[in-house]
Amino acid sequence: MTNTGFIIGAYPCAPSFHQKGEQEEQAFWRQLSDTPNIRGLEQPCLENLHPLGDEWLFRHTPGDWQIVVTAVMETMRRRGINGAFGLASA
Repeated sequence: MTNTGFIIGAYPCAPSFHQKGEQEEQAFWRQLSDTPNIRGLEQPCLENLHPLGDEWLFRHTPGDWQIVVTAVMETMRRRGINGAFGLASA
């Protein structure tokens, strides 16, 4: 594996992010996997890395891709409940 290429945050565009079905989700990840110069994903740190489960994500992405876990989605969810919550909060 080389260090060229992009790590992308595609999850906000994924059909599952918008409560769509698994067939649409499979087509989305297939097209993403076929896109040149992508070497990995940014995925939110929630209960699972993907709404259909971690194993589903691993089956539908190239094995040499890297996954970078982001806390942004969970941080924003918690800030909605507690405005004092944040990355630098007590």
